[in-house]
Formats: sequence, structure tokens, C-alpha cells
Amino acid sequence: METSISTIKFDYSIVDNDTASFLTAKEKAIKSIVIESATEIGKHLKEAQDKLSLKGYGCFMNWVEAEFKFSHKTAIRLIDRYNFAMDKLSNSNESEIFEQLPTSLSYEISKPSAPKQLVNAAL
Repeated sequence: METSISTIKFDYSIVDNDTASFLTAKEKAIKSIVIESATEIGKHLKEAQDKLSLKGYGCFMNWVEAEFKFSHKTAIRLIDRYNFAMDKLSNSNESEIFEQLPTSLSYEISKPSAPKQLVNAAL
């Protein structure tokens, strides 16, 4: 689920203006889906983690790694991101801003140890 910032940029000047506008809209829509899905995946991971913990099973990470090939770090980031969205975002404007942040920044401000100044600046 990790997304990385690429230094490669598409040259929209090689297509006509109508096509460039169309592709730009598709780019924004796809990026939005990817970012919003991170919160939704975090929700499902958190629910699975809670269920396994409640029943005394210590196999959450084994399940995550086997079924989704997520690293421990990725699973925790997704859960932290979900927890942050549920616990720390007080209004729909903040939620909207949060969902539009680059994934790496959303992970950083979602950490329980994130400095409050960083969180406030990002939102």
C-alpha cells in the first residue's frame, strides 16, 4: 500500500488539451481512491487485530503477511492512519484535507508520536 513519490513526470504537452484535461482528472480520481483506500484498509486491519486479540490469538501479523504480503511496518501505518482519522479529526474539513495529503505525510502525522506542530501544520 506504500506509495512513493516518483521523479518521473508525464509530459502532458504530447497530447491535445482535451486529452490532457481528461488524463489530469483521471489522475486525481485514481490518487484519491488510493489514498482513501488506505484508511479503509486500516479499518479492516484494526478490526481483525482487535478480534484476534480479544480471543487471545497472537497471529495477527502472520495473517497479514500471509494474506496481503504487507510488512509489519505497513500494517501498523495503515492501522495508525485509521486510528488517527477516527480519533483526531474533529470535522469534515480536516478529514477532507487529511485524505488529500500524500500518503507518506499522512503516515507521519498519524503516528502516535507525531509532534502536534507537524499535525497542525499538515491539517
